[in-house]
Amino acid sequence: MNFEKHISELLFEHDCVIVPEFGGFVCNYASAGINPTKHMFNPPYKKISFNRNLRNNDGLLANLISQENNISYSDSNKAISNYVALLN
Repeated sequence: MNFEKHISELLFEHDCVIVPEFGGFVCNYASAGINPTKHMFNPPYKKISFNRNLRNNDGLLANLISQENNISYSDSNKAISNYVALLN
């Protein structure tokens, strides 16, 4: 499974994606701006930060994985746990 792809997809729609027992990716909106020295406009964007204290499962990632891979919710949670163990 490509967990990074799933996290990326969720970050387009949501402001926070939690990887259970690992941490959460948090998006903060940055508005458009003007660079006066280069005479250019900067488009709006999302700043992504990581918060290791967000560790509780909100079910968002597990639900997407279970839907896209046609597996049960508990199996997707097990796959996430195995992925987190690999990351650690």
